[in-house]
Amino acid sequence: MEVFEAQCLPNEVILMESAMYGRMRAGRCAVREFGPIGCGSNVMAIVDGRCSGRRSCRFQLPDPDMHAVSGCPTKAMTHLEAAYSCLPGQRPCLNFRKIAAGQWWLW
Repeated sequence: MEVFEAQCLPNEVILMESAMYGRMRAGRCAVREFGPIGCGSNVMAIVDGRCSGRRSCRFQLPDPDMHAVSGCPTKAMTHLEAAYSCLPGQRPCLNFRKIAAGQWWLW
């Protein structure tokens, strides 16, 4: 297993720029063809939800959520290609209070 880790300085937050998951081409894990190459998917929504707006994020790979949308066979060796920037800012602290069934108030 490997770990994806993004980290910014204090008073900075992560902004994910791109995230692709799969077996897009021969490379580090597939120097020659040992099965399907060319499968993969844009997983920006998954990675963005886990990382953007935070000072750091970390998760293990392979990732079952990303693999499910990759279009790759179950046993294919997959990898994540991701890019992010660190921007000045802090994650806002949001407070929610339930005011009625299914309704929330933000203050």
